[in-house]
Amino acid sequence: GGGGGGGGEGDGVEEEDDIGEPTGILRDNAMRLVSSGIPPPSEAQRVQAFERAFAHLLSLGVTSVCDFGDIDHLAGSATPGATERVWQDLALLERLDAHAKLPLRVSAYLPLADWERVRDHPTRNGGWFRDRGSSGVGVSA
Repeated sequence: GGGGGGGGEGDGVEEEDDIGEPTGILRDNAMRLVSSGIPPPSEAQRVQAFERAFAHLLSLGVTSVCDFGDIDHLAGSATPGATERVWQDLALLERLDAHAKLPLRVSAYLPLADWERVRDHPTRNGGWFRDRGSSGVGVSA
C-alpha cells in the first residue's frame, strides 16, 4: 500500500474515503513521517530509560548484558555516522560506570561502520563496563 494523497507516492499513508482523507493507517515508509516529528530523548530521559531497564533486568536476576545499541541506528550502520546514537549511549554508559551507577555488567558491541572510531576508542575492562570492539568482526577486549 501507500500512495494515497496523504503525502507522496509510496509514503505509506493509506486513504480510503472519497475525499482523500487519511484513514490513519500507516504502512511501508510512513513510520519515517511519524518518527521525523519526534524529538530525540534528552540525556536525563535516556538515563531514566537505562535505569528502568537495569531495575527490570535485576528484578529478573539478570546481572550481565550485551548491548548492541539502538536497532534502528545499527540497521543503518553501513553508513558511517548513522550510528551516532549508539556512541551517545556508549558515552552515557561510561559515565554511569565512572560514577559507580552501573548496577550490572554491560558488554558493548560497537558498529562495524565506525571501525576507525572503534579502533581508536579506549578500551575499559576494569569496571562493570566493557568495550567489546566491533559487532561486525567479533573482536573482544
